[in-house]
Amino acid sequence: MYGDVGYARLRAKGSLDLSSTNVPALARLGGGYEANTKLDMWLIELGYQGQFADRMVLAMALGAMGTFSATTKITSLDGAPSSSLLDDAATQADSALESYGIVPTLTLRLGST
Repeated sequence: MYGDVGYARLRAKGSLDLSSTNVPALARLGGGYEANTKLDMWLIELGYQGQFADRMVLAMALGAMGTFSATTKITSLDGAPSSSLLDDAATQADSALESYGIVPTLTLRLGST
């Protein structure tokens, strides 16, 4: 039996050019938006590793990875309308990531000694 714990930092960046939305009213506004997100994540895993045929190692583990801190910033670019709603949207996204951002994990490992 073995256990693993870990930490990871994920950074994600996305953008939207309003002229590419196929919505004429948005395209006329011009500019766009950029979002930057930073996630601090934890990992916990419990598994079993065994040797067979005197040369092969087989391991299997179950665990979970989740978000304990999320920080998102949305900014308007090149004249796109800016609003306090952008900050509200970022705060809601961070809250959802922290509340529901848990992913189950399954690890399978095969190797030789």
